[in-house]
Amino acid sequence: LKRYTFAKSYLKEGDRVGDFACGTGYGSAILASKAGTVVGLDIDGRVINKIKERYKDISNLEFVESDLLNMNFENEFDTIVSFETIEHLKEEDILKLLGMYHKALKPAGRLIISTPYMQKNDRQALAGFHQTFFIDESKINDWMDKSGFKIREFFYQSYGWPAVSKADVIKEFIVSIAEKV
Repeated sequence: LKRYTFAKSYLKEGDRVGDFACGTGYGSAILASKAGTVVGLDIDGRVINKIKERYKDISNLEFVESDLLNMNFENEFDTIVSFETIEHLKEEDILKLLGMYHKALKPAGRLIISTPYMQKNDRQALAGFHQTFFIDESKINDWMDKSGFKIREFFYQSYGWPAVSKADVIKEFIVSIAEKV
């Protein structure tokens, strides 16, 4: 919830926003309260069908079933939000995904992502179907540089301090703001 309200603060009225790996859609609805339009994508067709019904009264919000690695958007979005996504991919697929995000964004478009910070390859992570571990600022910078993005800021979040902040918190999640260059 806090990450979505944080991301919403970066939107401009009228922006076209992609919420990629939108899950149950609550974050897409939050973004739609400010954006011009929001497209929520998720691979789970059953969830997409349910949330289409749940959020049918929000006219500037649509949901699409799609595998992110096979989506086909070009210069369409002002901002893409993708929370808790990249850790579910193998490292070699992260660059492909970021390339897809780059293609989908308009010139100077913004990408806002979050992922567990320095998560170990342990039972909990594997239970969550995570495939990439020990993600930190250096890895994210490298991936973004290789994908045509420039990191603008890093923020952090912890379970004990849910606000997204640059403050000295226990770093359990990292939130990255990048711009298409």
